[in-house]
Amino acid sequence: MTTNVPLHALSWSVRGIGARTLLVWCLLFVIFGSVIIGLDDIVRGLESTTLVYVFLIGTSVGWGMAKSRLNGRWALILSAFLGLVVSILLAGRLSGKFQLLLRFGIQLGWEHLGEQLFAGKQADTSLISPILGDLARSLDLLLGQVKNWILATIQHRAAYDLVVTTLLWNLALWGSCVWAGWAIRRYARPLVGIAPAVILFASTSAFVGASSLLLLPVLGGSLFLIAVITFQAVENNWISKHIDFPEDIRLDIVMISLVLIAGLLFLAWGVSILPT
Repeated sequence: MTTNVPLHALSWSVRGIGARTLLVWCLLFVIFGSVIIGLDDIVRGLESTTLVYVFLIGTSVGWGMAKSRLNGRWALILSAFLGLVVSILLAGRLSGKFQLLLRFGIQLGWEHLGEQLFAGKQADTSLISPILGDLARSLDLLLGQVKNWILATIQHRAAYDLVVTTLLWNLALWGSCVWAGWAIRRYARPLVGIAPAVILFASTSAFVGASSLLLLPVLGGSLFLIAVITFQAVENNWISKHIDFPEDIRLDIVMISLVLIAGLLFLAWGVSILPT
């Protein structure tokens, strides 16, 4: 009986979230995962782990805001603020200190609540100040580093700075991920949603002369994502108009899409290896 627990949990997750939503997320992971792997290979010093965190948080934020009733203006402001915070924390390796501060803050809140409810001992706030001071010093150092890099760039004497480079790429990827989650969830526009990430990666690859083979998984995932969401829109239209359609047409669409995409990828691969 216990061996079926994981299967039941998986089945419940699929029913609760939706099979197509899970498929869309898997395809987004393929697309952005390929972009992250490519950027990790192209840009010196970037860490793929950091970029994966940016993708997961950014896409979730965009998806969640699109699912809510938040309008575009407030979504832009909120996503920009969150993106700046997340990018700084990850680029400056401050996430550990922030998590520690958050944990002690929650613990302090519980202690304060217990003090109010049960007249227990006073909440200990002595641990918060050192953590806040350490976080503030690290943040000040990071902002000073960014300021010096900007001034050096204006004076045409900027050198490569790993922290600033990571911060800038975090912000660029964050914007692409938030937009992808927003455009796909709210407007069902996959091409518009993934366009910034694809353009960013393709232009960077072309600028450094990287192999075009890195674009193949991005292209394949993008085409399949477009096929899935486009068919979902068509199916929803059929349902709203009470048009009958065979249930197995979904499998037919998937198989036809895979064959066509495989053919296009093979053709793209063949063109990429032709002598120039």
